[in-house]
Amino acid sequence: MALDAEQVAAACGIAGGGTAHVLSGPARTGKTYTLQALARLAGHRGVRIEAMAPSQAAADLLGEHVGVQGVNVERRLDDRLALAANGRWIVDEASMLPTHQLHQLVERAKDRGAKLILVGDPHQLSAVKGADGMFRALTKDGEVAHHQLSEVRRFSEEWEQEASKQLRDGEEQVLDTYAEHGRIRGTSNLPEWEHDKRLAAAIRAIAAAAVKHIAQGDDVAVTASHNDVVAALNTTIQRSLFPGRETHALRVGDDRLDVGVGDRIITRVNDFKIRSTTVSANVKNTEIAARRRADGPHC
Repeated sequence: MALDAEQVAAACGIAGGGTAHVLSGPARTGKTYTLQALARLAGHRGVRIEAMAPSQAAADLLGEHVGVQGVNVERRLDDRLALAANGRWIVDEASMLPTHQLHQLVERAKDRGAKLILVGDPHQLSAVKGADGMFRALTKDGEVAHHQLSEVRRFSEEWEQEASKQLRDGEEQVLDTYAEHGRIRGTSNLPEWEHDKRLAAAIRAIAAAAVKHIAQGDDVAVTASHNDVVAALNTTIQRSLFPGRETHALRVGDDRLDVGVGDRIITRVNDFKIRSTTVSANVKNTEIAARRRADGPHC
């Protein structure tokens, strides 16, 4: 598949001059495909590519696409000389980087004579830790070359191409479109003042749907906006999947988890000092580990 005019313009602009460039756009606009073209061009010119992202999982995926080993930004910044001089430093999901890390990358790119390519969507999640907003500002201030992709592709449902952009832009009326196509489902007809009953009904319905899909071998992600609801969902799903099973308390930061054999646990930090026997050699953010032993909180 060839690059379209929008992608060609972005690739040519980034391949030109300038120390820092921003490549932004909604999901499915071909940002990764454009980066692959830039990586091939850099390879032909003998220029080294660095692939980075806030999480190791995202860095690994970016590395696969551009043909190099991906490393999370925090680890790359720990070793100043590890970053290639005069190279092309690609940072995916840059909207999730805290401002201090973005600032460090910009300054080091200048020092090393490298070109920094920040990739992401300013409408997506921002940094979990530290001050954020620098990526969004860079897409607007005009001081950094900004290349924007807007044509959404790769949706199996044609209606979803336009709807996804409306959802991204916060247009509330598009929720009706998603509901009409069965993408949004309610859990209770109880009145608003029966909040506790509504919440309990929602937890039961969501847990039942999750268990059903897990049994079918599907990958399932369940999210909630409050920690107590997350805990209730986890407990309800666990008890449905493993009735009568023994669990052990495990404290992670401020969270108390009851885990048992068979649980799948998503890691939330990069920690290269911790060894794992069920995922990669070191613990990486967003990996999934399976608890297989009962004699302690092993992963």
